[in-house]
Parts: sequence; C-alpha cells; structure tokens
Amino acid sequence: RILPTTSKIALKEGGLDVIEESRLPSFLLDNSLLITGEVDRVTGYEKGLAGQEVFNEGSWHPDPLTLDDQALIANIRGKGLIIVTGCGHSGVVNICNYAKKLTAENKIHAIIGGFHLPDGLDTATIQNTISDLKALDPDWLVPAHCTGQKAILSLVKELPNSIIQNSVGSQYIFTSS
Repeated sequence: RILPTTSKIALKEGGLDVIEESRLPSFLLDNSLLITGEVDRVTGYEKGLAGQEVFNEGSWHPDPLTLDDQALIANIRGKGLIIVTGCGHSGVVNICNYAKKLTAENKIHAIIGGFHLPDGLDTATIQNTISDLKALDPDWLVPAHCTGQKAILSLVKELPNSIIQNSVGSQYIFTSS
C-alpha cells in the first residue's frame, strides 16, 4: 500500500486518523501501542534545551522545554515496556517514569532513541541520568539521535551489558516470553 502524502487531508483520505494538539496519551494500531502525549517533567536535572525556540504568531519565542515531545510505548508480554523516544526533549528518565505511570508496568525491557544528552551538556546531568537509568534497570539501552558521544561513552562504561550500538538501518525484534 502506498501511503498518502503528509498533508492532513491526504492522511484522512488515506484512512488514517490524525491526532492534533493532544497533550493526553492516545492509542494506535488497535490499542497495541501507546503514545505518551505530553510527558510529565519531574526530575530536577532534565531541563530541556536553553537555546530552543518556537515560531509562533509570526515570530520566534524561547521554548526551552519543547512540550510537544512524545514517546511510543509497547508492553511486551513477559518482558516489559519498550519505550521509543524521538529527541527526548523531556529527558529520557522523565519519559521512562511517565511510561511506567501510564501503563502501571514497572519493568522496562528496552529504551530506544534520543536520550537528549547532546555533547556540550554538563557532566552532572549525564551522571544523574545514568544513575537514574541504572535504577530503572532496563534490559537494553539503544541510544541514538541526540545522545552525544560523551553520554554514549559514559553509558557504555556504566551499563556495558545493556548497551546496543545503534546505526542507520538497525532493526530490533522483540518477542514475548
């Protein structure tokens, strides 16, 4: 099947649902995947990106929190949550804690995507994130996109048995137990 162009009208004509401006969680694919909606920000160290801006009402404005950030969650029977982030603007720990809250599932099987730990970020934020990721105890970590080299090297050092190196074209298959 050829997917429609990304215009709202074309998507709807193609039989797809368009969810706009929802800060609330929503389900996809016959309730098999959960989209977080806007993620609660509760850690004191995941503060967004200071230089981030948004174009709104004809001009640019500061937008350090980038509140439109969302993640995708699947609960794999017998294994736990698979959490797929985009850029992870709200912070990977905030995303994971929010996923656990939404699903009432405590086990995290895999975290895949951007951890919002770009190079140039202070070491304390990286270390706080790694400390909290250790406490979350995921089986697999697949840092990508906005996870800088300094953060990846620290993750490899601190969680060597959990890290999977990600690259373009990587595919991951997760099965239930």
